[in-house]
Amino acid sequence: DNIEIKYATNLTMLGKSNRTVWQYWPKFKSVAVNVSIDGIGDSYEYVRGNASWAELVNNIKQVQTIPNVSRIVGAVAVQVSNILILNKMIKYFLNDLGIVFYTNMVNYPNVLSAQCLPSELKAIAIERLQVSKLEVPTYKYVKENPILLNITLGQIDGVINYLSSNDQSDKWPECVEFNRKLDITRNQNFTDTTPEFKPYA
Repeated sequence: DNIEIKYATNLTMLGKSNRTVWQYWPKFKSVAVNVSIDGIGDSYEYVRGNASWAELVNNIKQVQTIPNVSRIVGAVAVQVSNILILNKMIKYFLNDLGIVFYTNMVNYPNVLSAQCLPSELKAIAIERLQVSKLEVPTYKYVKENPILLNITLGQIDGVINYLSSNDQSDKWPECVEFNRKLDITRNQNFTDTTPEFKPYA
């Protein structure tokens, strides 16, 4: 009860049989949980094949009922398949789900880097993120935890700066090919979850 623990997890499960978070986490002083979430709804299920968005949301809500869980962070690996809905993810995390929004950039394989987007799509992503910055102060979880305002705005600025710092759009055809091959193995279509890609694929 004097130990604080931190988890990095995809939270697709909370345990097996009687070995669950409820048997272990309450014994600790506090628990911080970083959850890897790389989309919402269909886009989440596309990026994390065989996972269920509904189950993930349910697991997060269950973890939120454990009193000594100090925070839950939605850790987003920003890449081509979620960059155009990042604004929606920010709103869902901070206004509906009640978790922190945090990012890191996918650089490998480099064909999944958001910097590979064609310039027109990159401009759309940046515009959506700029609008999101104006909306962040109105989100419920930010109002409840004002410290999150500057943290979230800093995360958004980091993504915008990343998109603007390097042009790898010459790799876009490789990106399309990579995702097409992945789609065949998963019976998916990356343009279904990101319709903005259709004119470019």
